[in-house]
Amino acid sequence: MHRSRLAGFIIDCRTDDLEAAAKFWGEALGMHPEPQEDPTQPVYVRLQADHRDLHIEVQKVEHESRVHLDIEADDIEAEVTRLEKLGARQLAKVRTWVVMEAPTGQRFCVVRGNRARLTVAGNRWGKETTELAKPGTIAAPVGTVGTASLTVATEHLANRLKDVILPPVLATPVMITLMENAALNALKPYLTTGNTAVGTRIDVRHLAATPLGRTVMAKAIVTEVEGRRIAFSVEAHDGDRLIGEGRHERRLIDLDGLSKS
Repeated sequence: MHRSRLAGFIIDCRTDDLEAAAKFWGEALGMHPEPQEDPTQPVYVRLQADHRDLHIEVQKVEHESRVHLDIEADDIEAEVTRLEKLGARQLAKVRTWVVMEAPTGQRFCVVRGNRARLTVAGNRWGKETTELAKPGTIAAPVGTVGTASLTVATEHLANRLKDVILPPVLATPVMITLMENAALNALKPYLTTGNTAVGTRIDVRHLAATPLGRTVMAKAIVTEVEGRRIAFSVEAHDGDRLIGEGRHERRLIDLDGLSKS
């Protein structure tokens, strides 16, 4: 059994000015070109895909300009074999990927994929199963970390936010909000257009009081992804002190469907 999914698109440009080509496509798509980090690959410029969970690259080529897609797999050989059975043919092996051609003539590549992302959002293939990835899932791997921080101001204090009989320290609801923001920040790179993730459960302990002016940092770590449900371990520190810890869950929702309900 192996998994595969659409990884992204490569914009092949027959040009001598890759920078100008990347600038055009970046502005056309609203996706800024990223700095070139690999000097051994001067023919590629990656565009910032943000939360779209795809890689989009502009590539300098010698053949006619076109667009091709990449399919990522955790087992390239098995995926190539599967696609050949569907009628595709293998054209070349290039370093770590395989160039193929569809029965309808379009060329595409099979590339090595991120195993954690494929586990969550990949299509599963095997001798007796052709299970497509279920809709409404998110490709955030277990171990993904998000953070959020704030400096405690007057409006964050328990005696201002809740009741004057309380001490002038960070209110528990503010700490919880910071933890939730950290969890949402962990998911943002993996959210697709029209989706978000709302909080559904929080179970935390507030361990220590934080006075006015201290900076609080919250951290959320993805511990489980099950369909639309994402679980986190969360904690908060003010400096070296652990001031809160616990568990949190969020649920993936469709904003369009919410607005129509």
